[in-house]
Formats: sequence, C-alpha cells, structure tokens
Amino acid sequence: MLKRAIDFPLDNPWIVILGLTVLIGVGVHAMLNIPIDAFPDLTNNQVVVTAEAPGLAAVEVEQLVTFPIESALMGLPNTLEVRSISKYGLSMITVVFEDWVDIFLARQQVTERLAQARERIPAGTEPQLGPLATPFGEVYQYTLEGGDLSARELKTLHDWEIKYQLRAVQGVADVNTWGGFSLRYEVMLIRRNCAVTTSRCARSSSGSATTTRTSARVCRARLRAIHRARPGPAVTLEQIGSIVLGAHQGAPIHIHDVAEVRRGSVPRQGAVTRNDKGESLSGMVIMLKGQNSDTVIARVKKQSRR
Repeated sequence: MLKRAIDFPLDNPWIVILGLTVLIGVGVHAMLNIPIDAFPDLTNNQVVVTAEAPGLAAVEVEQLVTFPIESALMGLPNTLEVRSISKYGLSMITVVFEDWVDIFLARQQVTERLAQARERIPAGTEPQLGPLATPFGEVYQYTLEGGDLSARELKTLHDWEIKYQLRAVQGVADVNTWGGFSLRYEVMLIRRNCAVTTSRCARSSSGSATTTRTSARVCRARLRAIHRARPGPAVTLEQIGSIVLGAHQGAPIHIHDVAEVRRGSVPRQGAVTRNDKGESLSGMVIMLKGQNSDTVIARVKKQSRR
C-alpha cells in the first residue's frame, strides 16, 4: 500500500502538478475573497423600538408611552430581556432575543405586538422599529464643506441629495446627520401678534413636489395656543404667499396681503466644527447588521466619488 502511494506520483508527475496548481489557485482565491472585519460585531440579537412624544416630560413618557409599549412586548417567544429608557419627548424600548433567532422573524413579532400597543398610547404617537443595525454599525464618518454655501444650504443639500444616494448603497442601513440648520418656511403675520411656521417634510430629488405641515402659534399676553392645520402641498415662497385665506367684499385675501413669507431654520441645540475651518456638517453611515464593514466602506467611498 505504501509502495503504491509512493509510485503513483512518481509515475504520474503531471497529475501531481495539476493538483498542486488547483490547490494554489483555491488558496489564492480564498485569500483575496475571505471576509475580513477588523471589528467583529459582538452585539446581542436585539430589536429597538422608538417613539417620539413631543412636549411630554420623562415621567409622562414613562407612564403614557413606555409602559404600555413595554408591557405589550412582554412574553415574546425566545426573548431574554426587555428594557427601556424614557427621556423628554422620547421613549426607547429594547427587546433582546436568543442569538439563534432570525432577526427578521424577531422584528416581525415585535411589529405584531406594536399594533396592540398603539391603542393604549396617546394619539399621534407612532412607535417605530429602529434600523436593522447595531452600535458597531457606525463604520464611516465624514464632513461636508461647501465653500460659499451656508450651514442651512449644506444641511438641505445633504438631507435631500447626498443622504439618499448613500442610503442606496448596498449594505447601508441609514445615514445620520449632525450640524447645520434645517430649512423651513415661515409665515409671519404683519397685522396680528402671531406666527405661522411651515416646515418642509418631504421633497423629491427634482424639487417638484413638497409636503408640508403648517402650525400657528398665537400669542396673547402670557397665553399661547398652538393651532395645527392638515398637511398639504407646498412649493415656492410666491405660491405659499398666494394661498387664499378668505374674502372681503368679494375680493380674495392672500397670505402675502397680511403676512411675510420667508425662509427660516428650525432651532437647533448644537453645531459641528472641524479644525480651524469653522462650522461644518457631519454625517455618519450606519451599516446593516451582518454586513462586512470593509466592503461597505469601499462601496460608500466609490459612491461618494461619483
């Protein structure tokens, strides 16, 4: 037996050379294509639920939002724990599943329970699932500088152009933004002591369709009331000003007759700076859970060069 094993390669050298070539080729292919991740994801299998409740204190958020949602998520199959955090205007609930549970099945089970919880929370509060990502998914951070562009123009460019292009990259779950000013349209009444603010909520890449929310703050003495109108289409400042408010002796009264329409910014609570160049805009690419960070970063860099 041993003699045959020795004689075979000696009598058939080309077979040995061919086998060695195939072995080297397989090794080189594995070396070039093996997924290498410098920071392996050690996060447990979890689903995060967030709910915004503007105007509610942390105690009210805990009682009116967090507790109903958390109690509805109790008892899900194959769960290890359910924990929550209540802050001013924000509720965050985390459901941790067994490691072997498929993440999409886990998210489906949480979604089904959220349908029950919506009946027990205040109207207008909409709980949503967090992105399919983990804290280890923050793989690529960048700054945006536009020379002569203002902080508001940079934010608008990033939120309505660059952000959507990066989110279309395979392996990207979401893109977060810091800094800049968020654009909004303001209608300042001239003859009354009140202000109407129109915020742009959605816009197509061409800018042809924009959806807005309109709210009015009426101030009188020390009292203030907030009035909200239903969503409607919004376009340019001129078209907003031409909206008819009513009629007087048969003549229409437009917004520009009693108010000043202008572009403004949403009040912010922070800013981003880089070195000594002053204020800038920062973005963070969030990777999908289970993806390879090296591959995703390469795709993001390729997309940013286009």
